Amino acid sequence: NSQVVGEIELGQKVKVSLYVDSRRRLNASMKELILPPRGAAFIEVVGVNEKVGVFLDIGLNKDLLFSIDDLPVLKKHWPVEGDELLVTMKAKSDQLVARPVSRFQVASLLQPNVQLKEGEMVTAWNIHFGEEGNVLATKNGHTVFVYYHHMRKSLRLGEMTTVRITHDRGNYHYAGTMIENKENMMDKDASLIMEILSSKGGFVSYNDKTDPTVIRDVFNM
Repeated sequence: NSQVVGEIELGQKVKVSLYVDSRRRLNASMKELILPPRGAAFIEVVGVNEKVGVFLDIGLNKDLLFSIDDLPVLKKHWPVEGDELLVTMKAKSDQLVARPVSRFQVASLLQPNVQLKEGEMVTAWNIHFGEEGNVLATKNGHTVFVYYHHMRKSLRLGEMTTVRITHDRGNYHYAGTMIENKENMMDKDASLIMEILSSKGGFVSYNDKTDPTVIRDVFNM
């Protein structure tokens, strides 16, 4: 009954999606799936299980599994409830599962039709961890590469953030930064340093000779 849309009569033809539930019974749903069977979409995380992976809500009684095999090695990079993963849906042994979208497939699957401009601020979700930085994607299908030294914090997979476009690489691929212009960051940085100083009784053992990686770990700058 929860998967019926509107009023239906005996003998009426209806269009449904088929899936197998947790008791391995074939089920049908009249609800329109949030994730199209042959497309990709950003789907919200509604549950986390450290043994098997995370679960996504696609509008069925049964949530879609995003396997632990496709999650980052570090648990701090795992998505939490409310994050959104860019995925496709596959049938595997009569089970529907979610699969990550490659950074190179984003534009072809989401088909963006508007170019971003350098200096523009956009909302994007983290979809990939690389050796030099992260790849973010907008819901319109643009990808934005952000070097680690252009980030103020480590992102989770599926975490939403705001990024400023710095360079157009063509074909809806861009480079960006999560750091504002220095003039805009000075007050924020000063407040952060003051907050840390206050929490340490007015003294910290860091100065201009401190290893930059230590400064980054402590101050995120």
